[in-house]
Amino acid sequence: MMREWKKPREQLLLAAVSTAVIKLCSPSTDNGANAKEFASLFVIYNLKHSTLPLQPAHTFEDVDTVIDSIYNYNLSTATDDFYDHKSGAFASITDDATKTKQLQTWQEEVKKRTKLKSDGGKENEHARLPDTPLRDNANRQIHSLHTTAVSYREEYNAAVTAIQTAGQAAREKILSAIYGDGKQAYDQATAPSTKEAMCASGKTGSTDTGANVINDMICLCTAQSGAGEKTCGQKAFARVTTTARTSANTAAAELEAACTAKESKQTLTAALIQAKISNFLDLIGSNPNTQTDPSVRFVLGKATDQGCKGSSEKECVNYKTQLQNNGKGIPWVVELEAAAQILKTAGDQYSKAIAIENELKVLKRAAANLYLSAKTGLQSKETSTSIATSAGGTGSGEEEECNKIKDATECNKRDYCSYEAENTDEKRCKYNKTKAEKSKVSLPQTQTTGGTETTTDKCKGKKKDDCKSPDCEWEGETCKDSSFFVSKKLTLIGVLFWF
Repeated sequence: MMREWKKPREQLLLAAVSTAVIKLCSPSTDNGANAKEFASLFVIYNLKHSTLPLQPAHTFEDVDTVIDSIYNYNLSTATDDFYDHKSGAFASITDDATKTKQLQTWQEEVKKRTKLKSDGGKENEHARLPDTPLRDNANRQIHSLHTTAVSYREEYNAAVTAIQTAGQAAREKILSAIYGDGKQAYDQATAPSTKEAMCASGKTGSTDTGANVINDMICLCTAQSGAGEKTCGQKAFARVTTTARTSANTAAAELEAACTAKESKQTLTAALIQAKISNFLDLIGSNPNTQTDPSVRFVLGKATDQGCKGSSEKECVNYKTQLQNNGKGIPWVVELEAAAQILKTAGDQYSKAIAIENELKVLKRAAANLYLSAKTGLQSKETSTSIATSAGGTGSGEEEECNKIKDATECNKRDYCSYEAENTDEKRCKYNKTKAEKSKVSLPQTQTTGGTETTTDKCKGKKKDDCKSPDCEWEGETCKDSSFFVSKKLTLIGVLFWF
């Protein structure tokens, strides 16, 4: 009887032992449970291998060089008072030696900028023009152009700097997301005091969760003890004990090695970063298992009845604290979003810099044209006078016109004639070169005296159909001198680039 009773008992004991052995030797039922989640993290990790965006092939103009050129045109047409004494800027200096030195420095600088020949012996494009009304008219407009150019300096430099530094700045943000704020590599010393806190303290959530990508990989893929568990599907990573600060480095190195750099040839862009973030966020709460606790919607990985603790079969990350109401977001995701914003802003800044650069070029070209217009006008006068001297007349026939006038009053009314009463010559009304140069007859944009019709007079009273360029322009209900709109139009050009 004893033998018959003992036999079933031994069989039961053997069955129990066999079950235990099978359980110990069999792989965890969680093997591969977090494979998708791990994959979403390692593609984010591989952003560090992406190719930095190439610097634009376009070489931006140096804003100070452009401003300096316009300023030189301003000096070359400036009044003698400004050119010689900077319009009394040094008058208030009480110390004579200091005043003399500063004045001398100023005069040397302006002469250097506006000398007739460059250091290479070529004609200087900013050579000083003689004192004439045409020069004064050009200077007023060039001064306005220079003021506008200076107003763009700060905004333009900021845009160009943002473009040049965007790639590296974005990469630094990505490294902070992967390893922790300001880190270039993983350091277990920055881990929370416990592994459980790193993973979310079960179901309650933790402020230490989501500090960096590597920490979250550790929570997803490593147990605290034992062996053989392959939660992330690829391999059994090194154990990380409850004190992660002293045991995480080995596992971190293995996890990094498991992240194949298949995306190393991708160019780092805002769109690429956002795509990786979206893929990751879509997986949060997607593997609730059989759990019904509200916190499961914040869990990355397979949810468990005890929450996320980083121990065997409790490998997951719970972002409840970071994502619930009033949460500040997952820290490393915030860093990635900052990287994406840097790259997006760089694109916007590129458009802005191009627009401002084009505006600066317009301003510089306008200044050069105003200068050349004044210079060409002066040269034309000198040429005309030279012809009159050598051939006995003026190129325009002005001297012949003077010679035909017999009445002294009528002669002196002309801006280029003078009546010489003491002259015994029959032709007492003579062409007066000095008077002609001082007059404003040849100025296309300046009001003259003596009843001579100017551009302003020509435009006044014209109907809309007759108000045409280059001298006139229709504004509102009035035909006006087009020169008055030069600065206004140049300013509007910049506005048009933005809309």
